[in-house]
Amino acid sequence: MIGPLSKEEDFFPSDHRIMVMAETLRTKFDGGGNQELKVDIFWGIKDLNTEGGSHWDPEFIGKAIMDDKFDISPVDSQKSIMKFCSDLRLKKFVSKAKVNCWIETFDTWVQTNYKNNLGRITKRLPLPPAVFNKELQLFRKTLVG
Repeated sequence: MIGPLSKEEDFFPSDHRIMVMAETLRTKFDGGGNQELKVDIFWGIKDLNTEGGSHWDPEFIGKAIMDDKFDISPVDSQKSIMKFCSDLRLKKFVSKAKVNCWIETFDTWVQTNYKNNLGRITKRLPLPPAVFNKELQLFRKTLVG
């Protein structure tokens, strides 16, 4: 009798790498629709060392190789990353309330911790590079950072 399939047809054995990949995509990744996807963005990574891993293993990412020339402390770098965060909220595909940028949290921390006797903010980003690095080290030691 001819009719619709009662289950998806298997073209390969279940241990074939295409079937393993399909099963991994089906069970380990969201399927689209209105689901949200969390994305972490990193700066200062030059490359990934993927030696010793498998491209078929979705949990294997590799080890980050940092870019020794990357420096976030210059004023233009601070401004650029802060602008990236604010621009990201303007994108239609981004849930504005869910954007969490560490540099904005750092700026809030700086403003909260540096007020004069009248309660006016005396420091905020961007900071001169030496001050930025010093404050960033202090921030990282807090529960916030």
